[in-house]
This record gives sequence, C-alpha cells and structure tokens, in this order.
Amino acid sequence: MGDRALLLDAVLSARGVTPDLVTTMEAGGPYGMGWPQPRVVAGPVRVLKADVVGNGHVRAIVSGDCPGGGGGTLKAVAFRQADTALGQALLGAAPHRRLWLAGRARIDDWGTRPAAELHIDDAAWAD
Repeated sequence: MGDRALLLDAVLSARGVTPDLVTTMEAGGPYGMGWPQPRVVAGPVRVLKADVVGNGHVRAIVSGDCPGGGGGTLKAVAFRQADTALGQALLGAAPHRRLWLAGRARIDDWGTRPAAELHIDDAAWAD
C-alpha cells in the first residue's frame, strides 16, 4: 500500500499458490542475506474474510473468483500490520474491490494436511 517498488519473482493466481510450488521454491535455497526467498504476487483477489489475530496480525481469506483472478481461495497473513495502511486495507476491503498481494509463499501445516498460504509484504489495488 506504499509507494516503494518491490522485486517480484512470479505472478500467480490464488489457485497457483500451492504446497508443490512452495516445496519447489524452497529447494532453490538456502535463502538468507544476499539471497532472499522468492517473492510472489497473487491476484487479482477479493477479500472474503479478514480479522485480527494474535499480536496485531491480519489474517485474510481471499478469492481469485473475480474476472482475471484464476479462481481458488488462499489464506494470507500480514504480520504485525493491523494498525498500518496495509492492515486497514485488508480489514476494510469492500467485497467488490480487488487486490494484488505480494509476499512469500509458505506451508501452513496447521490442520490435517499441509496447505499453502501467503505471508503478505505489500498489496496494491487492482481497480
């Protein structure tokens, strides 16, 4: 939601952020200083649900079912962003607004089977 440029490694639909993608990207590591983990952008998506969890984190369920979005749903988390412009945009996004979400794809192993989620670095309105 800022005016800074981000370097992106892949543009995906919400459905494209999968456990197989995360596993393949992690095999390209190790990542660290001077060799950052790949950053992907997913979208355009609509925010289906967003809430504050933990210590000011914003958790969102987004859908790519809007025109050009490629279908699918995706869990996304913006850590410690509840009081920032990014967090407020996610929490207050109108149902008709679409976003591009940039971040790091990770495995969410909370539950019966692993799923992919996006750890959000930034977002931009698509409309």
